[in-house]
Amino acid sequence: MSEDDLLYSIVNFTRGNAQLERDRKAGEREKVACSKGTWDGFKIPAPNNKPDPTGRCTVTSGRAALLVLGALLAASVVAFGLIFYEIIQTKERLQRMTDERDAVVKNLTAVIQRRCEVKPYKPCETCPEPPEGNIANSCEKCEEGWNSHGGNCYYFSTIKLNWKESRRQCQHQGGDLVKIDSNKEQEFLKLELSKKIVEDEDKFWIGLTDSKEEKKWLWPDNSPLSLSFWSANEPDNWMGHNPEGEDCVRMGERASSADLKSWFDNSCKVPHKRICEKPEQSGHLKCV
Repeated sequence: MSEDDLLYSIVNFTRGNAQLERDRKAGEREKVACSKGTWDGFKIPAPNNKPDPTGRCTVTSGRAALLVLGALLAASVVAFGLIFYEIIQTKERLQRMTDERDAVVKNLTAVIQRRCEVKPYKPCETCPEPPEGNIANSCEKCEEGWNSHGGNCYYFSTIKLNWKESRRQCQHQGGDLVKIDSNKEQEFLKLELSKKIVEDEDKFWIGLTDSKEEKKWLWPDNSPLSLSFWSANEPDNWMGHNPEGEDCVRMGERASSADLKSWFDNSCKVPHKRICEKPEQSGHLKCV
């Protein structure tokens, strides 16, 4: 071997060793990068932070895993969004159903109350004259549930309503709230109410009101008050419960007494029982 050949071999050997050293250091850097979970500034998921058998880090599989996780996360967000929307829609449907149910219950309650309280008014028909001496076969002059007195029929309600609604119900039954224009009528009503009242505030509306003009008391037929039976210190137009005062009249006391004064003014909006009145039908009648 010549001197030149020897020198060339030494140089190549030295260069080869240097390249191997550089490759070795590069491999070490790869291992360090893998162990730290990064590659070229890119974060690698922990399960893939291992070099493959060739010493290269599995960067490609790490990125694929991240893409899969991202897709799963996006799908989860969409799914939760759809579920939340469906929950809201279901809640709204339930609320609408609840409102509709409450409305139906309210309407049914009102219908039942009216049916229990008011019987449809039907006019009376003239009955044939009963055989002489057979009074038992004559027809009544007042409908069932009405009391006869002094040529009038009286109905004592057991349902509490405000004054306006009480009058409307009396009209529906063919009459009106009672108009009291004699001592005998007041005595009859006071005696009947003493049997029906169960507590002090258990009063009955009558047809007297000054709602159109203060202190100008009128009956349902707009006739002025001429004979009164006010209780002591009444009417007082007390505004404790209603700033509009007391513009309607109720009557009744638990105990019967010779004193006929049993009228009290009160707010027309307060619910009370009522007394309806209508004339008896002339002759022998059959009310159906």
